Amino acid sequence: MAFFNSSVVAIVATVLALVVCSMMAYALARLPFRGSAVVLSLIVLMMLIPTEVILVPLFQQFAALGLLNTYGALIIPHVVSLFGVVLLRQFIVNLPVELTEAAKIDGANAWQNYRYIVLPLIRPGLATIGILVFLSAWNDFLWPLIATSTPSMQTLPLALITFRSAYGDSEYGVVMASTILAITPPLLVFLFAQRFIVQGISNTGLKG
Repeated sequence: MAFFNSSVVAIVATVLALVVCSMMAYALARLPFRGSAVVLSLIVLMMLIPTEVILVPLFQQFAALGLLNTYGALIIPHVVSLFGVVLLRQFIVNLPVELTEAAKIDGANAWQNYRYIVLPLIRPGLATIGILVFLSAWNDFLWPLIATSTPSMQTLPLALITFRSAYGDSEYGVVMASTILAITPPLLVFLFAQRFIVQGISNTGLKG
């Protein structure tokens, strides 16, 4: 059950994060509005805040919404990746403006520009953010420890601690087997897509 929970949380959080972060990045890069520079500055500043600082307010908000011990509580904190927004914005800023301008002349609206012009050109960035969000959601331990209260909602990192406590130091084989099961999916994802991480980060450039 814990493996299933971690899979659901990691996959859904990754998909939602790609949608939300790419839309936010597109708005900041190609849809200028009053205060957009301030919004970007605030996003960068918020990246400096340690996650541990916001755990208590986050717990109180989810408790008030009645979302504790649900998939929503485990998924939503991973949906907005501030680093992802900044990285994807850099990708979009580096795209030739002539591409979207030509599409506008041909009658494309903002959504069509985003869907058919921008998204295909920032696939390395999307792959990079997808990998990072997947690994973060899969390996997260502290927030699921706080947000869940029943064994049926435990993610794999929590279940491993319970599993190890139950077997102690007497069953090394069982404990090692469970550990290998936990690290295999993220390891395979990383090995499969590591070239996208390098390409994604190296292609962001310094234009802004």
